[in-house]
Amino acid sequence: MKIIVSEERLKFLRYSVDSKIIHLTPSMGGEIEQLLKDTEDKVLSCSHCFGFHTGNVWFANPHPKESDGALTDKDGNGWWPYILCSDSNYQHAYRHIKELFVDYETLEKLRVEITSKRSN
Repeated sequence: MKIIVSEERLKFLRYSVDSKIIHLTPSMGGEIEQLLKDTEDKVLSCSHCFGFHTGNVWFANPHPKESDGALTDKDGNGWWPYILCSDSNYQHAYRHIKELFVDYETLEKLRVEITSKRSN
């Protein structure tokens, strides 16, 4: 059986192996723990495929903590956090997507508004 992998996905897989990407957990503490708490009940609106995603799983690779966009763990290590879209495989860096998170209540209001506009 031959497995076909897109060139884009293959590039991502190579990058993942080379860059020591990790899965973020609350036990890391510091700003990482706060990020996970702040986004655990949020919905991500993907700017690449325009889908809405729940159950956000964060990944990160080591990053200079002095750099803009880096968050630190309880030991002061710098990380570049991002979410990988489950549909498009697009990597959303936290620094760039803070405004793409909505809570469930806001999402439901948007759905009701869109549905009512379609009915009229």
